[in-house]
Amino acid sequence: MCDSDQYAWLKYDGQRVRRLVDEDGRTYVTVPRESHVEHHLLVVLKARRGVHKPGLIDCTAEELKYLGATISRWCAALKRYGYDSVYTGCYSDAGHVHFHLIPFNHARDKGYKGEAMQWLAKKECISDSRPFDGLSDTDKRARLRKIECIVKCLTALHQAEKRKHG
Repeated sequence: MCDSDQYAWLKYDGQRVRRLVDEDGRTYVTVPRESHVEHHLLVVLKARRGVHKPGLIDCTAEELKYLGATISRWCAALKRYGYDSVYTGCYSDAGHVHFHLIPFNHARDKGYKGEAMQWLAKKECISDSRPFDGLSDTDKRARLRKIECIVKCLTALHQAEKRKHG
């Protein structure tokens, strides 16, 4: 995952679909190949001088503050997009710090409050979280179209917000 091209694009069968929603000097915000729910995002801390922070425990206070600001900005964007909650989890089992932002609307998606982890576990069993490489050709193309749509919508929302705040 040190290759920025992997964060920016998903390639399959001659297609190249952009999955990067935002990038700055310290983070990538991208749609994962294996999204658990619609508009699932990854906030990834970039390597510094070619070295990834393997876990939260290895991050400096400044890096954690920056990650927090990026996560806050994207949670606000997801709220403007109609979600009322975002589950998050920090993972570093791939050798780098990254946060999953898993948005949902209680009334539309769950119908009840609470039991977040049970809801997500059930959702993962029937969602698009199946590995991309294990999908049929038809399902891979559908996943690519979905990612393309999500990136387009969230990028437009983000750009409008940037223009609004100068």
